[in-house]
Amino acid sequence: MAWPSLTACVKSIDVSRYDNWRNGYADYLRGRVNWPAVAAQHPEIKHVCVRLAGASSGVDPDFAYNYDEAEAAGFKVSLYVNQNPARTVASLVLEWKAGLGSRSPKMVTLDSETMTADKALNTRHQVDCMKAVEDMWPDAFVDVYTAPWCWNNAINHGIEGGWKLWDAGYPYFVMLPDGKYRVAWAFEEVDPLLPISNNFTPGIPQGWVLEQCGRWQFTDKAMLYPITQVSTKLPRADLNYMLRSLYDSVWGETPPAPPAPTPVTVEVRHPANVTIRDVVV
Repeated sequence: MAWPSLTACVKSIDVSRYDNWRNGYADYLRGRVNWPAVAAQHPEIKHVCVRLAGASSGVDPDFAYNYDEAEAAGFKVSLYVNQNPARTVASLVLEWKAGLGSRSPKMVTLDSETMTADKALNTRHQVDCMKAVEDMWPDAFVDVYTAPWCWNNAINHGIEGGWKLWDAGYPYFVMLPDGKYRVAWAFEEVDPLLPISNNFTPGIPQGWVLEQCGRWQFTDKAMLYPITQVSTKLPRADLNYMLRSLYDSVWGETPPAPPAPTPVTVEVRHPANVTIRDVVV
């Protein structure tokens, strides 16, 4: 399997309430992401995926803020919703509708990390949730976010064939002084490694093939100022590569038609009683 060159990718991040450094506190509003600062410090990042609702926690309290403010700061914005086989699809859909408001995302992801011990239940729920997402957002590009550690042993495979994949896989890219390795902490640590061609990067969940993968989340431990700061104990940021072909298909703009040529008026003057038979302009 291979992941293409940097020029074939667009850089992306995903966020939720957990990127709010005051998450869980009464004054959580002051810990929200400063999106103009993110845009100013990271012009290389073009896309932000925002959590609309969790698997059990309801509508993300930072969803509307993150979605609207990231979009206002110039990012292309999409959203994701979590599924949970322990809940009914109808209850999840009610939360999605309650949090969405009038927003019309062009890309929607079903986050499929929450599973039970019942593979048949998980599989039915996944299929039903995908249908619910596609019905709710019929004009959006829809994909599934998951990882081998979760998907491989939780699903009766065979349902994946028609779906697009956002893959979560965190190879240990960076060698430490003691010879051990860690996941990447920044885009800059992985950019020079692209294109990557080997048998594990990215690791594709069972039932899928690499060609179904349009996005790759390659770390969840990144330092990305001003979202993450050394002085906090927050989980680090999630960094993603999105195929440029996917990005362009969702948000690409048709180039404007060239302006019509302006007619040129040519005035020819000649002495009286002189006939001009041929004029070449």
